[in-house]
Amino acid sequence: MCISLPHLTIPGKKTEKSTFGLPVHPLENLTDFVRDNKITIGVIAATNGKAQRFLDHLVLSGVRGVLSLAKGDLKAPRACVVANINLARELENVMYFVNNQQKRAPK
Repeated sequence: MCISLPHLTIPGKKTEKSTFGLPVHPLENLTDFVRDNKITIGVIAATNGKAQRFLDHLVLSGVRGVLSLAKGDLKAPRACVVANINLARELENVMYFVNNQQKRAPK
């Protein structure tokens, strides 16, 4: 697993860090990490401004499928499938069904 969070890395250093027990690598190490570990699917959970940049790096590294939690659509070549998940909408769906269950529950 590779988590690339530039704000958690020390500029100019290539050392790994750990966040919540998961490895954190500088973005410039992403291509080698993806290729060395034969990773074909990635997940992007970044702000809109950085999501496209991360997707571009993943695609250049050889990733062929991405699950994106970023708002808005990302542009990828045909060789890469991008599935966009709108967490706000999904949470709204869960709340709707929970509320309906509560209304139907016997008292």
